[in-house]
Formats: sequence, structure tokens, C-alpha cells
Amino acid sequence: QWLLLKENALSAAENTVWKESALRIILMSGLLLECGIGLLSAIDAFKVGAYYIIIVVVGFFIALLLGVLASLRRPVIGSAILIATIYAAAFCIVYFINNVEIAKYGIMFVYTAPLIGRIFFGSRVALILMTINVFPFMLLLRNEPLPVYPGINVPLANAHAYIQSLLFLFFNICVPLGVFRLLHALDASIRRHRAATSELQSSHAQYQEIFENAGGAIVLCDAQGR
Repeated sequence: QWLLLKENALSAAENTVWKESALRIILMSGLLLECGIGLLSAIDAFKVGAYYIIIVVVGFFIALLLGVLASLRRPVIGSAILIATIYAAAFCIVYFINNVEIAKYGIMFVYTAPLIGRIFFGSRVALILMTINVFPFMLLLRNEPLPVYPGINVPLANAHAYIQSLLFLFFNICVPLGVFRLLHALDASIRRHRAATSELQSSHAQYQEIFENAGGAIVLCDAQGR
């Protein structure tokens, strides 16, 4: 019910319900993802004294939690927080991981931003985000060392596994679940349209049968007799 998955929430009058539902699905799955992988990486960071990673993990947890809370009253703000979190995640992976090959994976997060922007804000925002994403793409295309926060020299032993897990779960679960919600809403809308069309065709056939086979004259008028 909280995720707005009930069929009665898909009425024609509630044309924004599916957006709110998709937003809550993506934010909640992202929050659970942060609780899992983020907690494991924070534990490893604590063992090696990389406390900045703990701060980053807590920051993302707070941001996603604020996004979930915003989705209850102001879905637009929740959507903006989601997109901002995606870019922030890419920045932190690139800037705070000193292994270049692992850090490059972080840029892949931003490639989902145009899709999410199109779902929640429209084509104009999606095109803007597509244009912005040219810059991180060119950064990868140059195949040069990425900018790294100075003084970071203690890599996490399982950093590669954490980043790969984040990419897999985000691209394979979080975003697809939101898109599935969209497709489900479209399917439900198509079913309603087909049902309405079938009823209209049946009504048309019924009145056509009456007019074609009536034995006497038929006059149609409005309440004023016209």
C-alpha cells in the first residue's frame, strides 16, 4: 500500500500515482542497498582508519532517507534528491578511491540520470542531463588518471567487490523495479482503454440495431425539445 501498488491507485484521475510509486520503489531499494553495502564498507573503513568513508556512507544514508521522506509530501523534491544522490555517488567513487580502474566504474552511475530525469521531470531535464553526462564520458575517453582526494593512500581490501555490487544492484534491481512500475501503469491504462472502447462499441452496436430495425419513426430531442 505504501508503495502505491494497488490497482485502485491506477485510476485515470490519479495520473501521477505511478511516478510517486516508482520514486518510492527506487529510493527504498537504494536505501536498503546503502544499508547493506554501505555498512560493510564502513566496517572495513573503520578497521583501516579511513574515517572519511564512514562520513560519506552516513551522508548518503541521510540523503536517501530525506528523499524517502520527501516522496511522501513533495515527490518533486524527492526526485531531485535522487538525481543529486546519483551524481554525488559517482563523484565520491571517483574522488575518494585511489585505484583508477575501480574509480572509473563510478562514472557509470550518472548514465541512469537522464532516464530518471525523463520519468519524473520530463524530456527537457533528461536532455540537460544527457548533455551534462558528456563531460564524465570525455573524462573516461581521455584515459588519463582521474582526480583523487589528496592524502588518500589506504585502499579498502574489498573496494572492487563493493563498487561492482553497487553497480549490479543499482542497474539490475533499483532502476529496473522503477521502470517495471511504469510499464505496469501503462499496461493497466491500456487495459482500461480497451475496456472502455469495447463498451462503447457494444453501445454503438445496440443503438444501431434499434435504429435500423425500429418499426416506427424515432425522434431525438434535448430537454428543451430541440
